[in-house]
Amino acid sequence: MNAHKIIVLLATLLIALTGFGQQKPKQKTKEEIEALRVAYITKKLSLTTAEAQAFWPLYNEYTQKREDLRKEHKLKMKKYKESVDEMTDADAQAYIEAEMAYRQKDLDLQKDFYKKLKAVLPAKKIVLLAKAEEDFKKLILEGLSGDKPGGK
Repeated sequence: MNAHKIIVLLATLLIALTGFGQQKPKQKTKEEIEALRVAYITKKLSLTTAEAQAFWPLYNEYTQKREDLRKEHKLKMKKYKESVDEMTDADAQAYIEAEMAYRQKDLDLQKDFYKKLKAVLPAKKIVLLAKAEEDFKKLILEGLSGDKPGGK
């Protein structure tokens, strides 16, 4: 990603955020939300061109692996949750073990991602990443709640 692309992303974010507060938000597509997230995180982390080029492939790979793991887990756990009242002790034990295995895999993914990030970003920007992700989620949720009666 060169400096021109980063400037375009930041300009897109500023335009989007300006429009965000001035009118009732319309439902965003997944692609629009993803573009806003890229611009938001890039700005909040003040990524240099070199950092952005190294960071985004790692981040995208990590988020895809996490999403795949979450989907796999959700499918696996669906059968247990649908029949929780009829569960035997063996089923309950299998459920607990599957849940712990999922959490361990997720933690392993996070550790691997952190290890890779340390090679491309300073520790402070890694901490800022977690805050930027949380702040972005809040922005999106606030935007969605504005569409509902009683929302902001």
